[in-house]
Formats: sequence, C-alpha cells, structure tokens
Amino acid sequence: MTLRVILIDSRTERSERMEKALVESGFHVLAVLRETDDLYAGLRNLKPDAVIIDADSPTRDTLEHLGALSQRFPKPMIMMSDVADAALTRAAASVGVSAYVVDGLSSSVVRSLVDVAMLHFQSHRQLHAELSKTQQDLSDRRCIDQAKCHLMERHGFSEDRAYGVMRRLAMRRQQRLADFARALLSQEGLS
Repeated sequence: MTLRVILIDSRTERSERMEKALVESGFHVLAVLRETDDLYAGLRNLKPDAVIIDADSPTRDTLEHLGALSQRFPKPMIMMSDVADAALTRAAASVGVSAYVVDGLSSSVVRSLVDVAMLHFQSHRQLHAELSKTQQDLSDRRCIDQAKCHLMERHGFSEDRAYGVMRRLAMRRQQRLADFARALLSQEGLS
C-alpha cells in the first residue's frame, strides 16, 4: 500500500529535496503546503495517511498549531528540524508529533522512519481507545451497582433480585442496563 503524505515546509529548495526523497522511498506526496497555507483545509480535503513537517526551527506557535491540527485530524506527524534541542523535542512530542528528526535524511532512511512513526501512532491510538472503553465500562459498572444498591435499600430486594428487576425493565424499554441505571438514579435524584 502506498502511503499518502502531505509535506509542510516553508522553504521551496528544501521541500523539493524532501519531496524527492519521499517519492524515492515509495510515498505518494499529495501536496507540499506552506505554514501560511490553510492546513486545516489541506488535511480535511486531501486526507493523508501522515503529515511531514520540515521546519528550520519550530516556534511555540508552530507547535501549538500542530497540536490543534493533531486534535482535529489525528494523523502521524513527523517533524524534521535543523535544531537539536531536548526541550523542543519534548514540546513536539507533547502536541502529538510522532517522530522528531534532526537534520535531513537520505531516501533510504525516510521509509523506515515514517513506518515506525505510523506504527507508533496506531499503537498509541489503539491504547487510547482501549483506555476510553475501560473507563466507560467502569463508569457503567459503578452506576449499575449504585442503582442496584438503591433498589435493595428502598424495596428490601436481594442483590440478585434488584439486578433482575433492573435487567427486565431495561430490556422492556430497549435500553442498555447502564443507561437504565443512570435514568433510574437521575429520576430518584441520586446522580
């Protein structure tokens, strides 16, 4: 599968070299955009697999802009810079840059760099999705337990009976058990 990338660069000469290295590495360069271009529109319309940013010395504004792009269009972002600075590297990572590379690269190294950044990005997204699901499952479980306890206290039900009543009522209303429990707690003013 040919990876589709967007290259963001402010210097034409450098971007031409980078575009050539990307093409030689087997990438399809959808566009070369300048930092002053509408990057949101570029990402929305072109839907790249990855974004490569070639910057002389990324400023805080550039990094904040990349962070906003990363939030709105989650894609692996690889930043290439002429500046080796640990604080800048940390700042880039904190806004969602998957890889931060100092100095230019030969076409033989570009492919593996982008592949590793893509795999890292996908792994991170999968972990984030699993964490979100686990957090939602825990929240659902707490809500069900709280509603079950409420029924046990209010009606003197056993735990099994309270659960069974909630389950039957949720099925009758074609609701998930957690949604029914939330509605019950809200109705009773306990949420």
